[in-house]
Amino acid sequence: MPNGPQKLILIRAGRYDYAEVELSGSLQIVGPNNTGKTTLINTLQFLYLDDRRHMDFGHSPEETRDYYFPNQYSYVLFECLGVRGKFVLGWRGQSKAAGGEPERFHYEGPYDSADFLTEQDQVREPKAISARLSGRNYTALKSAQDHRELLLQATKGEGQGTGVVALRDNDKYPHFRETLKNLLCLSTITQDQMRDRLLMLAGLPTEKYALDVRELFGEDYERILRLKHKLVRFKKHQGQVEQLVDTCARRDTLRGGLIYRWSDLKGKREAFEQAHTTKVEGLKRNALEAAGRIQILQSEVNDRRTEASSFSETKGGLQTQLNQLAAQAREFKDFVEDLESATLNNAKAEVSRLKRELDEAGKENRAKAEQKIQLYGDLVKQKRRTIADFDRALVTVLRRDLSDDELAPLRPAVQLRTYFTQPVGEGGIRLHQRDEFVRLLRVLAQRIQDNVYRDGVVDVPLPMSQHSLAQLANPDTVRERLTEDEETLSRWQTILNTIVQRESLEAQLRARREEIEGKKDASGKEITEGLAKRLFRFEQFQIAKGNEPRLKAELKQAEEALTAAGARISKAGEANRHRSRVKGHGRAGQGC
Repeated sequence: MPNGPQKLILIRAGRYDYAEVELSGSLQIVGPNNTGKTTLINTLQFLYLDDRRHMDFGHSPEETRDYYFPNQYSYVLFECLGVRGKFVLGWRGQSKAAGGEPERFHYEGPYDSADFLTEQDQVREPKAISARLSGRNYTALKSAQDHRELLLQATKGEGQGTGVVALRDNDKYPHFRETLKNLLCLSTITQDQMRDRLLMLAGLPTEKYALDVRELFGEDYERILRLKHKLVRFKKHQGQVEQLVDTCARRDTLRGGLIYRWSDLKGKREAFEQAHTTKVEGLKRNALEAAGRIQILQSEVNDRRTEASSFSETKGGLQTQLNQLAAQAREFKDFVEDLESATLNNAKAEVSRLKRELDEAGKENRAKAEQKIQLYGDLVKQKRRTIADFDRALVTVLRRDLSDDELAPLRPAVQLRTYFTQPVGEGGIRLHQRDEFVRLLRVLAQRIQDNVYRDGVVDVPLPMSQHSLAQLANPDTVRERLTEDEETLSRWQTILNTIVQRESLEAQLRARREEIEGKKDASGKEITEGLAKRLFRFEQFQIAKGNEPRLKAELKQAEEALTAAGARISKAGEANRHRSRVKGHGRAGQGC
């Protein structure tokens, strides 16, 4: 039995969990695509090639490594027969942590699956496998040199060569390596590459001609080449040449037939023209008359069509107006004019009110409004208290002892609203010595003349009082003033609310205006119709509705006129078609 591989074993490699293939005899691998046939064939590179850099799997070295040796439990094993008996050469994957590159090893003896798999068909740990194989001279192949020496024959009795690759000259191993790689890739190897391999194996240089044909044949070789090129070119276009020859033959046949037919028909045409000349002349005259009549009828048809188009436009306009009236009638079916007018007037009044409030708020500021509210609020409270305590007011009590003439000079010296309206008694002014108080007031009144206080020490001008005693004499007068102050207070409160709620009021104003005028988008297109426009359209509808009987009468007249015009067009068209047939016969006769 010759030396070489006897068995291929794959464990957790490529597409196989476990594969064992006999290589001792001939082998034919048959199967559908993507079932691992190429995977099995390419594994021979792991046996015969000593360096992964020279291997070609059609993918990058990293992709090939991850495919065949994904982890430390992946093996590619070859049971081989060498000069010293059977041995196993194997490749084992490595874990990612160990670097990932597979390691090579060999041991003596045949392959036994129990060395690698447990009874449960689980792959043993790498250390356990190495321990089981240590008794069979297990050796790791550290380099490509060790791998190559194991494959080749031992020289001079040295080394551990097995003779799996038997070469006369071990230095020719690179040639063997390239040749084997090309044989495994026959589907992709080029003719030039195959020629170079054969010349290399024959020991001939590839950069020179192995055989110079021109030197052997001389000028005959050049002539043969020219004839060859002509023959190749002719064969390349042989189909087109044959087609051209056949076409020329058919053309000549048809040309002869056409000449014969032309000669025959020419005589017949001359005889026919001589026999039908009179008839042709009559048909020509009829054709000319028909052409003139056709023009007249065509003009009439065009006039009738223009008239019908005008009637159609009139009818369309009238029908559109009536349709608009019908649509408006449906739209304004539940329209109440008085209610809509009242709503519009209310909205306009609301707009005026909001504009007035916003205008007043725009003229004042918040601080002034708050100040006015405080001022008039105090005045309202004071007047309400004055009315409630009028019988106990200081001025009422003083009138029992002093006349208005005696109290009048005291107006500049005393703030009437502050003191004269104060009640006398609990919660107000307490008079401990009433007579003495009255006497002091009389003395004070006597010293005030022309709004100037005078005594032996000082002269003091007094401000004019804006209020008179008459205003405090009658409660009704105070009530009138109270009403005025309350109205003023309410107005200033409204102004303050407007200032505070300006944005809200402006939004209300916009809403009211949109209710009246309608709402539009940014481009100016109307989104919602306003009350004013709707009311205006209703008034226009009322006016247009009065014209509805007239429009219906005009529509009926337009329809009748359109029907009559259509009948005239049909009649003229029929006459025109008849004349066209007569004219056609004339042309046919002229053609003959």
